[in-house]
Amino acid sequence: MRIIALEGPNLATIKVYPPGQKKVYLLDIQKFESEHGSEEDFTYLQWVQASENYIRFFETFGDSTRWKNHFDFLRRCVESIEDFPAIRALDIRFRKDYVPQPFAFSIALYNWELKKTIESIELQNLKELKRRREL
Repeated sequence: MRIIALEGPNLATIKVYPPGQKKVYLLDIQKFESEHGSEEDFTYLQWVQASENYIRFFETFGDSTRWKNHFDFLRRCVESIEDFPAIRALDIRFRKDYVPQPFAFSIALYNWELKKTIESIELQNLKELKRRREL
């Protein structure tokens, strides 16, 4: 947010032509992420700060309760730094999934999906470890 606020007019954009409208310039996300990093690379502290900004954004435009519940749940789940990559991945996936198909916050759903995400990342890590040992 800070980079966008300070450097906004100088950031790379792309042209988009919405049907029946004039061209619109949007931030070139790929270029932005290549220069400034991606949310997939956030540290825990960066993620907390971004989550607070996300909630503040929704407070400006209406009800932020859904996202407060989302981030509060995920923050409470960070018991160790080893869990954080799964929590960050689930956060990103849920926010992306919500845009085309909004869904209610559900502790049962979040617990289930977090468990699956942790197991998936642990399996990926084991496969990577095995691959490295074979080299």
